[in-house]
Amino acid sequence: MKRVMRKWGSFVWVLLVLMIALTGCGDKSDSEGTANGEPTELGSVSSFAEDAIIGDYVNQGVEVSIPKGALADGTTVLVEKNADAPKIDEAMMSLTGSPINVTITGNQRRTDAPIRIKMKLDASVFDGLMEFEGFKGAHFSDETGWSYTTPVEVNPTEGYIVFEVFNNPLWGPAELTETERKEQFIKNKALQQWGMSQIEGDVQQVTRDVIESILVEQFNSKNQSEIEAVAKAVLAELKYGNLEYGKLATDLMNKDFASYTANVATMVGKTFAEAYENDNLSELFGQTGTAAAAAGYLWEGDYSGAGMKLAEAISELSPVYKVGKVAVEVIDMKINNWKANGIEEAYKAYKEGSNDYILFGYDVDPGDFDQVYEQMRGVARQIEMDAVKRYANSIGVTVEELSDAQKEKAITRAKNDLKFQFEKRLKQEDEIEKAEEDQREVIAQFEKWGLLDKGKTWYPEDASIEQMLTRLHNQIARIQKETGRFDLVYRDGDLHDQARGLDNVGKIKENEMLVSHLAELISTRYVFGEEEYLKKLKEFGYMKPVELQVGTYTGILVVTEAPIIDVMKKALNDPASVPEIKDANGEKCEEFDIFEEDVQQSIREAIVQAEGVVGVEVPLTVTIIKADEEGTFAATIRADFKSAFPEYECEEPTDDPYMVAVDGDQLSLRYDLTEEGVTMTTIYKATLTEEGKLEGTFKASTTEEQYSGYAATQEIYSGTWRVTK
Repeated sequence: MKRVMRKWGSFVWVLLVLMIALTGCGDKSDSEGTANGEPTELGSVSSFAEDAIIGDYVNQGVEVSIPKGALADGTTVLVEKNADAPKIDEAMMSLTGSPINVTITGNQRRTDAPIRIKMKLDASVFDGLMEFEGFKGAHFSDETGWSYTTPVEVNPTEGYIVFEVFNNPLWGPAELTETERKEQFIKNKALQQWGMSQIEGDVQQVTRDVIESILVEQFNSKNQSEIEAVAKAVLAELKYGNLEYGKLATDLMNKDFASYTANVATMVGKTFAEAYENDNLSELFGQTGTAAAAAGYLWEGDYSGAGMKLAEAISELSPVYKVGKVAVEVIDMKINNWKANGIEEAYKAYKEGSNDYILFGYDVDPGDFDQVYEQMRGVARQIEMDAVKRYANSIGVTVEELSDAQKEKAITRAKNDLKFQFEKRLKQEDEIEKAEEDQREVIAQFEKWGLLDKGKTWYPEDASIEQMLTRLHNQIARIQKETGRFDLVYRDGDLHDQARGLDNVGKIKENEMLVSHLAELISTRYVFGEEEYLKKLKEFGYMKPVELQVGTYTGILVVTEAPIIDVMKKALNDPASVPEIKDANGEKCEEFDIFEEDVQQSIREAIVQAEGVVGVEVPLTVTIIKADEEGTFAATIRADFKSAFPEYECEEPTDDPYMVAVDGDQLSLRYDLTEEGVTMTTIYKATLTEEGKLEGTFKASTTEEQYSGYAATQEIYSGTWRVTK
């Protein structure tokens, strides 16, 4: 008996070992959704001919909605509430409600349409909160840990969260810590940054298409041969340096199609100006005013000014909406796809394969895109539907009006674009990791300069960290456009990276900006205002170099001060206070008697006239010309007081030349008129902006002793002026 028992015991031991071995060698296990404790079943569904709901939100706090046709017959969805949650890293997140298992068994593990999960949240999580962007749908598996999906709704009033899923792991409502929210922002921003680097060729192609559209659609067909010649010239000479590409790519990414169109129109206009004689401009544009204005610049050799004038006409006619339709296809396919729920999971499955477990519902070999795409199911369907809608919109028709061949073309392109992105990203993971480190440095600089201190005027309590980081990055983009510098140096030490070029080691190049400088500039703008920001910009050497252009500038001047007015008023009130002016022989120099009534009446009239001039806008024309071959300038200034004050019978303004002194963006225009030993000096000072605007102050003064004797100053009048080219 004892011997028999030993044999039976040996048999059981061998059988147990065999079962363990068979378990290890069998099908891949679907281990997602494991957790401690016994789950409670909430319900199951096996037929998907109609919409189905599992769970009772009112009584159970969970409602899982499965749309009609989301799964094939022969598939079952089981929903269970977990008694215990998996281990959580409190530095990353906290669960705000009980997690559930959504288990799909049968022929499918992923759905053809999103399953919507509505879950009740613990009421305490909303206490004192003013923003709710940190709430996510959280997914757990033993192999990958926790990951997140963006909810479609967070309702703090009723206390629930809604998110959509395509696969069958454990899911729960979660609130991310601020540290983790920053980390997620970093990852998304780095991916967007990488995506931007992938669209250079697309930006060029879109721009070429837009140029062709402008040339063909906006000008008379009778000029077709000339238009085609210009098109070739534009495309041949169009250069995509850092400045031009940075402008266009940023405009497209931000969907700022008006700015994009204006930038393209400027390039086209400049090419027109350089390529055509004045007569041809009139014929080509069919707009005498526009062509004539551009021709005026051309006569002065100013191609930039002529190009801007032509660009104004082009921009007015440009179908901005068409530019938008074309651009959206490019941007959405190459950048915005990565923002969609489910794409990141598909990429991880493509990258890693499923090995010995099911990854996000995928059972695929690493690097096999076709396997992944087939198993993406609902995620792929959404990409395809979006692609068809974009294509229909870009050609101005509805989806229903597209042929099957057109739809198939859009779908194939979308799939191929996604495959290209997966393949490219797999090869460039190290670049994305580097971009993440760069983004961490950006945030570190934001923190250093107090830009992420909540409660400041620029960071209100009801703003989320994501909103603030987005706003600060928009400030970076704004400064880049203002300065024309689109390459960032993330760490000061990176200046010594010899990959930047041996000639530039340790120095900022003309298209670069230091991130540490950017953070300080943003802080300066927020705390001290625009004027101090511009000073700081100049201090760092980031002000765009501006050059004075020849041509005609028009605008206004305003007299703000006239010292003689106070002198005349004082003379009327106290005639005895008027000093006696004597010549070298001691003889009085007065030509009138201040005590005479007719003299005092004349003074009253003069006061009225002088006060009528102060504060009134006077038409001003400034013409800049080259004074010599060495690059010095001269100018004529016509302040048209005669047209501004016809009742005063002012003299016609003169065209006598002013001498122009230029020091960077600072200008001084001076004119001296000397008659009978007395000099009248007029000086206009101004700052030149990159938009071609001159703005500053002016002052007229005299050396006439009789005037300065009465007025106790040599200044006759002064004021402000501004003109634009």
